[in-house]
Amino acid sequence: MPEGLNRVVAIAAGSYHSLALKSDGTVVAWGWNVFGQSTVPGGLSNVVAIAAGGEHSLALKSDGTVAAWGSNATGESTVPAGLNGVVAIAAGGYRYDTMPGDYAAGHSLALVAATNQNMAPAIVYQASGNNILLSWPLSAPGFSLQSTTNLTAHNSWTILTNLPVIVDSQNRVTDRISGGAKFYRLH
Repeated sequence: MPEGLNRVVAIAAGSYHSLALKSDGTVVAWGWNVFGQSTVPGGLSNVVAIAAGGEHSLALKSDGTVAAWGSNATGESTVPAGLNGVVAIAAGGYRYDTMPGDYAAGHSLALVAATNQNMAPAIVYQASGNNILLSWPLSAPGFSLQSTTNLTAHNSWTILTNLPVIVDSQNRVTDRISGGAKFYRLH
């Protein structure tokens, strides 16, 4: 481990190398460096998460972009063009088997936040007496609020006819609570 390493907020271990994320958003690496997996790219900053594969390394930056370095035998260090909106990363390593030449290659994963206009936003709910208040962002036009009492019946969803009002950049609908379970969705 590098001497004087401090203010570490996260660590990651590859096959023969290690990474440390410091509180200032910089990365320190040490260990085996045959493929450059321990050579942190110059100027790398604003890092919020790290991952170490067998022979490569990843860093997630605060702007949702990813930096990768080290082995690129199977494209594991080639960040896809235009990749952004990433919220989590992971790196996988090599598995060498008993037969010469048999191995599972390294890989990298990125979880991207849902930003597609066609994807339903989250519904926030609040119970108030015999009513339930449902709200969702105005930035999601074209969705109708639907409800059902039976999730197993495919065509049981009905559109709520009471139109939403707009409060604090949110669509809001009040629905009466009655009887058993009731489920809601934006569709």
